[in-house]
Amino acid sequence: LSPFGGGAVRGVRGRLVLKTMLAASSRLASAARGTRSLATAAAPPVATIPSERWRVARALLRDDLGSLDPVVPKLLHMLDERGAGECWHKHGTFKEHLTDTHNVLRL
Repeated sequence: LSPFGGGAVRGVRGRLVLKTMLAASSRLASAARGTRSLATAAAPPVATIPSERWRVARALLRDDLGSLDPVVPKLLHMLDERGAGECWHKHGTFKEHLTDTHNVLRL
């Protein structure tokens, strides 16, 4: 763990970001279909989420990035070796920023 908040904090924050993104994505899709207003739309039940999207979301929630792309763990290890987890960037470390960006783009 880095002195700036390291892996455990990123994991909790990442899960919160992911859950928020899933809910917002569902609300936007629902609003686009005209089924509910954007302000009152609720997150859909898990059964209505497409299986591929759910597989990706579950892997991200479990920090199992290797199951989505076998190269990612190697890249994360390389970032650790080069001190990316020790460099502050915006609201966390540079490694956390890159990991969160990957997760957003992957979802």
